[in-house]
Amino acid sequence: MIPPPSAGGAHGRGRGYVYLLRSRLDGTFYVGWTTDLMRRLVEHNAGSSGFTRRKIPWQLIEVETHSTVEEAKARERTLKRH
Repeated sequence: MIPPPSAGGAHGRGRGYVYLLRSRLDGTFYVGWTTDLMRRLVEHNAGSSGFTRRKIPWQLIEVETHSTVEEAKARERTLKRH
């Protein structure tokens, strides 16, 4: 189930989500963070993001919920470094 949008927007007052996508085109993975998972997934599949535009369609594989946007951003950075 996709969590509802976080209250407070991207200003650090609401929850943040780290998500893992998999391209159905070639199996490539993508990690990102957001406060509104459904909106972001729609954006990726609509071609609104540079990297993901070339590999549409995307499938949501995993979601982590974090208490704050800052925690989500830090987790995304950790995952992208590995």
